[in-house]
Amino acid sequence: MRFGVPLGLLWFLAWGVVLLLYFLQRRLRREEVSALFLWERIPELPLSFRERLQMLWEPILFLQLLAVGLLGVAFAEPLLRREMPTGSVALILDGSASMWVEGRPAEVRALAARIVRAARGPWAVVLWADPPRYLAPPTRNRAEALRGIAQYAPTYGKRCPLGEALAFIPGEWDRVAVITDSPPPGAHGLEVIPLPRAEDLALTAFSVRPLPQGTGYEAFVAVRNMTGRAQEVPVVVRAGTYTFRERLEIPPGEERGLSFPYFGPTDLGFTAEIGTDDPFPLDDKRFFSFGFGVIRVRWAGEEDRFLRAALRAAGPISFVDSPPWDLTVAVRTELAGIDGPTLLWESSAPGIRLGEPVGTGDWEAPDGALAQTLDLSRWEGVKIHPVALPEGADVLLRRGGFPAAFTIFTPMGPVAVCALSFAGAKEVLLSPDFPLFVRRLISALLPPLPGGTHGVGEAIFLPPGAAVILGDEEITGSWIPQAPGLYRGKTGEGAEFWVAVNLPYGEIVPLESGGTHVASPREGTVAPAEAELPLWRAWAWGLLLVLLAEGALALRRW
Repeated sequence: MRFGVPLGLLWFLAWGVVLLLYFLQRRLRREEVSALFLWERIPELPLSFRERLQMLWEPILFLQLLAVGLLGVAFAEPLLRREMPTGSVALILDGSASMWVEGRPAEVRALAARIVRAARGPWAVVLWADPPRYLAPPTRNRAEALRGIAQYAPTYGKRCPLGEALAFIPGEWDRVAVITDSPPPGAHGLEVIPLPRAEDLALTAFSVRPLPQGTGYEAFVAVRNMTGRAQEVPVVVRAGTYTFRERLEIPPGEERGLSFPYFGPTDLGFTAEIGTDDPFPLDDKRFFSFGFGVIRVRWAGEEDRFLRAALRAAGPISFVDSPPWDLTVAVRTELAGIDGPTLLWESSAPGIRLGEPVGTGDWEAPDGALAQTLDLSRWEGVKIHPVALPEGADVLLRRGGFPAAFTIFTPMGPVAVCALSFAGAKEVLLSPDFPLFVRRLISALLPPLPGGTHGVGEAIFLPPGAAVILGDEEITGSWIPQAPGLYRGKTGEGAEFWVAVNLPYGEIVPLESGGTHVASPREGTVAPAEAELPLWRAWAWGLLLVLLAEGALALRRW
């Protein structure tokens, strides 16, 4: 409550006038009487202070002082500030995975219910997820809106652009309130109710990647400390029976990464976990998988350890001696025929004959991927076998006018030809260029397989014959995971594979967050509607009642 005219409180000075007049009226004065016998029985002992006070302070005096006080408050124009009940209200409730903080869903439901109860309606409640959906469509039934709020629960995915959620509430609304822990920028004309972010330790990244030199794999994890103090975080990485344990020291508001070599099997699912006790455990675990099975490779010809290492770096590879296989690699030999996808590495086949190697000519990379990744200025020691380019071939690399690497599709399968000799160019074999070059040839031979690591809500298209196993159910074709985890699947040939599904990192750990962060409404948002209710009428009615009581008391005494 505040006063519109604070100077009106000066009227309380009139209390002094009332007291002065009252005591002047009560002072002793001389009166002539006919006899004094009436005073003969008055006790001669002096009166106590309490008795004298009771004689001076009469109820009528209190009523007069109260009347003057009420009049003073009325002159000061008292105003009571309160939130005015709005008419139509639309609620946008953040349904992204970051709202799974302990106690946060109940907090959102309670806050949204208070807003609905304080409004006259109509109401609408939208879950801001991806995709968005109604919790309560536009309705004039308050109970229906409250039932929709009671059903609120965050998803494990991300949220769509705010405009898509606002499309669910067309028309004019007196109040559009967005309840979120990550206020969106540019929410002009909206009321954004920010919720504080909890202190949290989050596993922000996890992957297992082949080393560029092709000598093995490297596992990498990253942890972010969004608390107000330094933390020592235990990290555990598991792949089947393989377990790696380490501890990370992370300052407040910072992120630290950890990498370590891995030489175990690659056809397993990987799990990384941090040991924490915070209110948001969902981001304490992440999963990784290479994909839908291992590439089975048949090796023919001479041994080449550099090529083997580069093939392993290109993806999960398994070398087999008996069918079935996915790829044939022929090294410095002559194949009698093509049987499926084939890589001819300094090798000949029907219709493809290599000449003696030469080492002159300029390099040219018609293939855009190779042109961007290879440093051909370092390839002077690499020689080339002259070869006649078959009709319909697609050239990836040239030297001195001769095709150095090309692909061609035959009736028996696609073929990639590498007419290069790296015998005198060991510096190239040990550089990152070599496995990248081999990986490009492999990608031209094999159809792209879906990756093994995805996000919640991301559509996954399974290869023909492949299925993801969910309890007793097998999912084929396309699949949209609704929760994070490591899911087992099988191919049409019965081989097992794993699909890793993670929370969407961008929604869980916003890059701009750091430490304990309480968001503020962005520029352009508006506060809840408020108004000031004048109270002088109530004080005036109180004054009237006091005056009536004083008059009644005076008449009774008369």
